[in-house]
Amino acid sequence: MRILVISNLYPPHSIGGYEIGCRDVVNGLFTYGHEIQVLTSRYGACQDQESHISRSLYHTIPRGGLDGTRSRLNVMMDPIRHWRNKVVMRRTIAQYQPDMVFFWSLGFLGHWIFNDREIAKIPSACYISDEWQSSLPRETGARPSIRECHGLLNYLNQATRWGLNKMAGIDTRWPSPCRLLLMFTSRYIAKQYQDKLGTLSWDKIIPWGVSDEFLTGVNPSSERGGDEFRIFYSGQIIGLKGVRTAILGVAELVRRHPEKTIRFCLAGNGPASFLKEMQELVAASGLSDVVNFLGKIDRLQIVSELSKAHAYVFPSEWNEPFSISLIEAMASGCPVVATPTGGSSEILEDRINSLVFNPGDPYGLATHLESLLTDPELGKRLGGHAASVVHNSYRMSEMIKTIEQSLRSLLDTPPADEHIHTT
Repeated sequence: MRILVISNLYPPHSIGGYEIGCRDVVNGLFTYGHEIQVLTSRYGACQDQESHISRSLYHTIPRGGLDGTRSRLNVMMDPIRHWRNKVVMRRTIAQYQPDMVFFWSLGFLGHWIFNDREIAKIPSACYISDEWQSSLPRETGARPSIRECHGLLNYLNQATRWGLNKMAGIDTRWPSPCRLLLMFTSRYIAKQYQDKLGTLSWDKIIPWGVSDEFLTGVNPSSERGGDEFRIFYSGQIIGLKGVRTAILGVAELVRRHPEKTIRFCLAGNGPASFLKEMQELVAASGLSDVVNFLGKIDRLQIVSELSKAHAYVFPSEWNEPFSISLIEAMASGCPVVATPTGGSSEILEDRINSLVFNPGDPYGLATHLESLLTDPELGKRLGGHAASVVHNSYRMSEMIKTIEQSLRSLLDTPPADEHIHTT
């Protein structure tokens, strides 16, 4: 099959795990003998050595990153970006002649792409591992009214954008869900989408899988980290990920056990302002010799850190779709202390394969870390069960196999109005 993959981001230019997973799946589809062309945004654009990647789409990611803000003028330019992206997308389709289009995340690109008439002619699928669709307003395509816009200035802005979209031929209405094969990373995400758009005519739950680097062996908790008690976190350094809670929880653990040598390493990037705030919190908490911000590290480095850690903290305070970093930690056999938000609750079992605490509760986190500190056998048991769950049910190879079978079946399916709902 000739597959056109459209994604807002694509490694090496990434923000989170969503786009890294996209590359894993693309590489996996190559091994099945398919031809792949990736069309992605100009975010962090570079001259790719790989001919199958085109970084031509214009995005709306704020300059300050995900926590940044966009000016009113910048937002007003969206219809022009949409028009330019439409031209790029149609040119790519004409040149590549794909058998199908496989959408990854369209956040910061626009869901209007679903409605383009050239896309409508081609069998299409979408893997949804975030709330980028359900969190957007459900536009009807009708001209905005002053009452709906809650003010004259807002009305003028939205009416101008509506007019520019009309002139550019951009249809901003939500597509009928039956026009797409939808694949969801978790039941939680599927429900969010269904609550937003109504009954789905055809959907599949295909959870994330762990790549081979994390499946090479399990290091029992009792053999980790020597005399130090090591705690590890990997992910974005932002407020919604609960980084502040993690630091305060470690501070409480240090207060309870001053006789112990405790180390807390955090891997990942975030907005400079928030990172500075967290560094100041570390200093104010007297943790300068305890906490180490590693910055962004690669997979092999993450594997190394997990092999040495006595605990992996996952303190997320937003509804996680289905965390990649969480199942990577579980696969390594590292005991996990986590919040059961969103899709995380579908894999976490308190005191069976993890220790669970409430979001924003540093004392609950500290209590669980203390349990692992004082009872190494608990960590060994939790880590072993977690590794078994992931090794048996969440392998990247199985995820890719299921996606490949779903895409292949899409070419053999009946028209959209004859699709059968499956769960």
